[in-house]
Amino acid sequence: EEVFERIAQPANYDRWVLTLADETASTLEVITARLSPEFRAVLEGANLLNLSADFSPIVQVYKTGRLLVINNPLSFPGHEGNASASPDVFGKTVMIPVQLGAEVTGVLMLGRPLNAPDLAESDEQLATTLAAQVSIALENQRLLRAAESERERLGSILATLPAGVLVLDPITYKPIQFNNQVEQLLGRHISFDQPFDVQTYGIYRSGTDAPYPRDILPIFAASQAKQLVASDDITV
Repeated sequence: EEVFERIAQPANYDRWVLTLADETASTLEVITARLSPEFRAVLEGANLLNLSADFSPIVQVYKTGRLLVINNPLSFPGHEGNASASPDVFGKTVMIPVQLGAEVTGVLMLGRPLNAPDLAESDEQLATTLAAQVSIALENQRLLRAAESERERLGSILATLPAGVLVLDPITYKPIQFNNQVEQLLGRHISFDQPFDVQTYGIYRSGTDAPYPRDILPIFAASQAKQLVASDDITV
């Protein structure tokens, strides 16, 4: 919403709406908007967001995947379906599909008053740029959700293993995943903020009181060698 606010004033936009298709792809849901109460009432009351409403320009943009500019609402086919609303309510609008890859997932609409200058190519370019930024943000959210889902799935798998498992970041060596069994083996709570090291976790070479040499401790040696490293002389 802050992005729209920054762009609105210099571009003379006094209305906008970002919509995304719901899970059933039956309607467009408003994600963020600045609309007059009259415009919002028409948008929702006249089923202009219902994806079965062929007369709706915003739905046509969603279905065709093509940008649409309307400088005169009266000239748009199907306006008679909204005859109860004054053209001033709609104003001049540019609508562009929001896509994730080749899939249309929503529509972005920007607009200005009916007595303002016509929307031109520069407005089309601005709308295209904004839609691309929205697409990037949506893709980032999707990737974050996918990563979190994978993290939860891995956590569920680790919890069922009889062995202790500790997964470290290869650069910082901070824990990123572990199970309860490894905490029991180490005899301490594992903090995501504390890098793994020999002294903190009390790792010793079997039969001695000396801390295990860091360079040959398998977890560090494997990171450097980029291959499997094992040892059977470790004690806690």
